[in-house]
Amino acid sequence: MEAAREGHVHVVKILLENGAQVNATTDETMETALTVAACGGFTEVLDVLVKHGGDLELGTNTPLMEAAQEGHASTVNYILAAVKPVC
Repeated sequence: MEAAREGHVHVVKILLENGAQVNATTDETMETALTVAACGGFTEVLDVLVKHGGDLELGTNTPLMEAAQEGHASTVNYILAAVKPVC
């Protein structure tokens, strides 16, 4: 999760390739790697996490909420394009 928080896309890839749980959450705040990457505006990290099965709806605050709160417009656009509409 710290690699995602800091935007280290290559480290995130290595961790996922070696069995890291993409949708793991913290106990206290229910943060995920996706929420912390979105908070930092790290769209490339988000893309890697989503392609490995990351859930954009998981967490107390969703990645969309975090990206919007921090003003990361390109990250917000990525998330909106990646979220499957509920019909």
